[in-house]
Amino acid sequence: MIKKSKRYMASVIISVAIAHFTQSVQAFAATDISADTLNQILDLYRTDLTDKNIKITPELDIQNNEMDIRMLSGSDGYHLLYTRGFLKNVEYNPVLLTVFFCHELGHAFAKLSEDSGAIAPEGAADYFAGADCLKRVALKKMELLSNTDRHSSHGIVCDNKTSNSLLTTSQCEAILNALMSFVNFNAKHWDRDALIGDKKLQKPKLNHFDDTTVEQTLYSYPSLQCRLDSLVSGLACENSKFEKTGNSWLWKACEDNQSSSSLSEQQSILKGNLPHCWHSKRP
Repeated sequence: MIKKSKRYMASVIISVAIAHFTQSVQAFAATDISADTLNQILDLYRTDLTDKNIKITPELDIQNNEMDIRMLSGSDGYHLLYTRGFLKNVEYNPVLLTVFFCHELGHAFAKLSEDSGAIAPEGAADYFAGADCLKRVALKKMELLSNTDRHSSHGIVCDNKTSNSLLTTSQCEAILNALMSFVNFNAKHWDRDALIGDKKLQKPKLNHFDDTTVEQTLYSYPSLQCRLDSLVSGLACENSKFEKTGNSWLWKACEDNQSSSSLSEQQSILKGNLPHCWHSKRP
């Protein structure tokens, strides 16, 4: 057995202590970054949260190294749960945090009207992120999207903007860059075997569309291309809105487009329709 000197043992102890200290600092830094990003997004919805009597409580499990983020509904409102493992995997990137948080907010807000046809909760949350949340971020908190990777193709959705669009071309492109970063992250970390459809292994790309048509709405995740299509179709929608019906509030997707059955899937998505690789067509 090799004996270690006291000086050596002391250096090991110091090294371990520094490592633990560094991890603690990183954990607190991650907490600050995630909390700041989430608070900036929630600030954009303060009026809506109050008017619609929606309560969202963020909860970070700093001890949990599993990658997990989810929105849970309870008697006391919604709980947005996320873990240290999630923060480590997204590398504390405000752009990825923004898209993930916008998706989770969709679970609280995207209570689509029956006029939108059969929808999946996850699909509605993706659609909401593109149609509402990320647009608010681009208009009011553009700095959250400013450090994303740029992609060579920005998608024809930004070229098809109408005079009614609230976004500039640069804001639209920033959102698309963020969406691609989000989908590429999922392509790297997601269990592909958990996805549904023949195209689940297809690498997602802008200006490529999943032309699969499902007979019944999927309540699990489709191909990553289909998820990108959902996010892009939300971005293409220019007239989504909150609407009060009696004592209830509904968030409505694009109106008057859902019956456009003669359109190709690409044309339909670029008009802001829910993609049929995830959502069944209305009868």
